[in-house]
Amino acid sequence: MVFDQDIGDLFVIRVAGNIVAPSLVGSVEFAANRYNTTLVVVMGHTQCGAIKAALDNIEEPEVISSANILDIVSRISRISIQSLGLRT
Repeated sequence: MVFDQDIGDLFVIRVAGNIVAPSLVGSVEFAANRYNTTLVVVMGHTQCGAIKAALDNIEEPEVISSANILDIVSRISRISIQSLGLRT
């Protein structure tokens, strides 16, 4: 167990790749406004599939048929290219 809390004590938002999108920001704002949340913890993990998909797509671009998955991969790819100094 990571937090010593009961069911309903935590407001949890999960998103592939820990991307920041309007819906995620809105969820954090909702928690802060509705429940007076004073602490936000962002947790990641190793071998994230979303990060791997984005990096793989940078190396070998492929057609991603889902607009939703493409949005996630595009957000991660854009930041990865900028931070790693990669060129497409």
